[in-house]
Amino acid sequence: MQCVQVSGFTPEINDNFNKLIVFLVSYQYEQFLRKPTKILLITTGTFFIGVGIIGIFIPVLPATPFLLISAALYASSSKRLYNWLILL
Repeated sequence: MQCVQVSGFTPEINDNFNKLIVFLVSYQYEQFLRKPTKILLITTGTFFIGVGIIGIFIPVLPATPFLLISAALYASSSKRLYNWLILL
């Protein structure tokens, strides 16, 4: 892979600049989707936990898939709730 110098930038500075751009774009994306998406994911995850708990007591309804879905939703939205679910 060739490294192209851009108007006086050394390859190390150019690489650091690219890392900075990737960091800033991912941070802005995270901030843009932060509040409404986080609320939606937490609400949906809580709904699936409720269905999973009901599935423990009703033999026809499996509990495991719903708890796995809620774990995935919590992992995307809240580390605190994800850790609570895993340690439950």
